[in-house]
Amino acid sequence: MNKLSIQTLTGTLALALALSGVAPVAAETKVGSTVESRILLGFSANEAALSGMLPEGWVPMTLPSGPVGGANLIVALIDRHVILDAEGKPEAIASGPIAAFLTYARKEGVEGVRGFVTRVYEETPLGCT
Repeated sequence: MNKLSIQTLTGTLALALALSGVAPVAAETKVGSTVESRILLGFSANEAALSGMLPEGWVPMTLPSGPVGGANLIVALIDRHVILDAEGKPEAIASGPIAAFLTYARKEGVEGVRGFVTRVYEETPLGCT
């Protein structure tokens, strides 16, 4: 292509986009944001113990591959450093450390695998009673 053809093509595309009236649309309402650190630890736990934490009929499954392949229990350790409201202003009360237990499970008659947060342990934030 010569220089004139490229300029014509570029101009035509720019004009088409300008005339299309496409404006970005956001369908979500921002409620806040956080800056946090997370560590995920994978464990091979007793399946009977995990079954007791799941809804009836769900059977825990072992992850076949990946960074936590062979694990059937994931412990997420979360530390929130900054918590902001929807306007970007700091929240008055910061969160303490959080530990969450996660497992994947299957159920007969239900297609696919589901993830479950089976336990959450959170320290009471400073300033709260």
